[in-house]
Amino acid sequence: MLPDYTEYLHSLHVNTHDCWSDVETALAHSRNVLLFGPPGVGKTLACWRQAKALGNPEMVTLDADATRFSILYSMLPPKFVVTPGPGLRAWLGGTLVLNELDRVGEGSAESALHLLLDDPQAAIFADNDGTVYRPHDGFRCFATMNGLPDELPSALVDRFQAVVMVDRPHPEALAAYKVPAMRKLAEAMFADAPENWTSTNRKLRDADKYLSEGISVEQAFRLVCPRHTNYRAVIDAYVAHSAE
Repeated sequence: MLPDYTEYLHSLHVNTHDCWSDVETALAHSRNVLLFGPPGVGKTLACWRQAKALGNPEMVTLDADATRFSILYSMLPPKFVVTPGPGLRAWLGGTLVLNELDRVGEGSAESALHLLLDDPQAAIFADNDGTVYRPHDGFRCFATMNGLPDELPSALVDRFQAVVMVDRPHPEALAAYKVPAMRKLAEAMFADAPENWTSTNRKLRDADKYLSEGISVEQAFRLVCPRHTNYRAVIDAYVAHSAE
């Protein structure tokens, strides 16, 4: 069942506060920032843009299956050698974006987040082989969630210096609810897989239907292209289109 954003979008005419100025201030000046609010308003887009501007961005989309290992390490084919994953790579010299923070399960994944978000003066991690990791001086972490911060453990929320409610879509997100923007996004996303173009027109029509109902660009692509789309690809394509 598709979420109903109609009532939320209608309420935009009532609330006149510009949350995006708060978002820009927080992302520019706070070490750890948490943005929360309805899906599709541009929270992840804002975080990802700032992370890219700072350099070496890393993104983790959390879910109940996320573990301490999957956040801190990578083990990729063909050799399946354990190497630093997105969390540790960001710690060593990048910026970390945690997407859908409220979906993380209790246990080892949460303990990894506590480590990554800890006070940089005290944060230290010793690997099993004796390697010691510390966050670099410019390490930043930006997180997003659709629920309320009250739903998270207080020890996790307390590690964010700024917690901002995003209660309206970014102007660029609203401007992207058009067929030309959809087509440019599709072109960017399917550039490396031309065999997928046979069904692209139908997928675009389906996506346009979702957009007419108030669904965001990101969510529309996730719905119509579940096997070819990941959230980060949508964000990258969206940023590329917006920069034109």
